[in-house]
Formats: sequence, structure tokens, C-alpha cells
Amino acid sequence: MPRRILQTAFGLAVGIGVRVLLPGQHSIGMFMTITLSLVGALGGGIAATKLLPAYSGYHAGFVASAIGALAVLLAYGIGA
Repeated sequence: MPRRILQTAFGLAVGIGVRVLLPGQHSIGMFMTITLSLVGALGGGIAATKLLPAYSGYHAGFVASAIGALAVLLAYGIGA
């Protein structure tokens, strides 16, 4: 369970980082950006644990969390 808490915190950091790195007008607010990044981070972390059990260490989980968070944000259109 502590791994999920860390992945959630990492997703929060990714959401804030996306807002900082992509300045300007966004189609969604800060709360929605953070919510989507949290969903993506948890989804990516869980997917990495279930699909790649041999690589389910902390590093692989955090990489998958970052990829998941960015994928959800890009799919929703935060970069547009």
C-alpha cells in the first residue's frame, strides 16, 4: 500500500509539472489537471504491477506512473 501512496504523490507532481512546463491558456483547470494525472499515475502503476510482475519494483512503477499520467493528460487534450 505505501507504493500506491508514493505513486499518487508522484502523479500529483507530474500534474503540477505539466502545468509549469506548458504555460498559457489551458482548456481545463488546475484541479482537473491534477485529477487526471493522479488517475493516470495510479493506472500506470497498477498496469505495470499486473502486466510486468518481474519489473514491478519501485523504479518500474514510477516510470509507468509518469507514462500513465502523461498519457491520460495528452489523451484528454491538456497540451492542445
